[in-house]
Amino acid sequence: MTLKVLFLILIGSLILSGCIDAKAEQVNLEIEKPAIQEIEFTPLETGWLENTKEENQEWKKRLPKDENITLESFYGQISIKNFSGKRTLYISNSVMSQIYTTNPMDVTDGWKYVDCFGNAFAVKPDIKDVLVLGVGGGVFPTKASIKQNIYLDAVDINDKVLFVAQEYFGLQESKDLKLHVEDARVFLNNTAKKYDLIVVDAFKANDGVFTVPFHLVTKEFFELAKEHLNEGGIFTVIFLTGDELATSDFYNSEYKTISSVFENNYLFRCGSQVMFSSDSELDFENYEGELAGKLYSVEVRPDDPILTDDYAPINIFEEIG
Repeated sequence: MTLKVLFLILIGSLILSGCIDAKAEQVNLEIEKPAIQEIEFTPLETGWLENTKEENQEWKKRLPKDENITLESFYGQISIKNFSGKRTLYISNSVMSQIYTTNPMDVTDGWKYVDCFGNAFAVKPDIKDVLVLGVGGGVFPTKASIKQNIYLDAVDINDKVLFVAQEYFGLQESKDLKLHVEDARVFLNNTAKKYDLIVVDAFKANDGVFTVPFHLVTKEFFELAKEHLNEGGIFTVIFLTGDELATSDFYNSEYKTISSVFENNYLFRCGSQVMFSSDSELDFENYEGELAGKLYSVEVRPDDPILTDDYAPINIFEEIG
């Protein structure tokens, strides 16, 4: 018989004071899964949002002076532009990453989801090994490597992206942070290493239209990622959505596909949607702060397909643009 899986969706935005204004949704998926217990919880407030002067100085000293550049890559033209105290990475005329050049630890409005990724360190403080699939300007791996005592592998298929992330955005390779030029799924197939946290932040873009690499949204990919998690490990992925896409066919299918692989699933709205999945329960109820919002239900249709390597309709993926 089918049982309802309850997702918790935290809707809101992170603000500079270090609090999160949020609204939480409960999503009911009709699939063959144990039910996740519905819990009341308050928004995350951790040291991840409390950026020190020393942390900002550490990142800032890695940044070169403002310089606008353009270079070609196999996956599209790359350009860097500086304006209004911000440095922005464009690929094929699409904004892919952005930082403040004065206080880079304080992520810009369009990249609040980076701080959503930081929720993982609150519910699992013992995270030591991290894998990031899709680097862009390297905002998350750079911030994580400065704030956390971790080992991090960062993987991107575009060597020129890794070049600009290092030269212009402060991503710094070290004994505890290794960069890999490789397709995300190929990397997983070729490594035996397991991680406490896997972050997927991979997109293709052209003139402002974003698409997800189809081989990174299928059940087989999520199963492969799960095989590379340590016990109690967390898998997290961003859905780069606007409000009108939050209940689209694609995202309904993706929620359902991920939940067919992982026992416990939680969805946060931080500008974009960030999903946390694990076979262990993640304790999102022991936060300090106040919940600005309420729990409510969103129905996902039972006939929404689970995405597989053999069935990932291209018309669904085109909805993301």
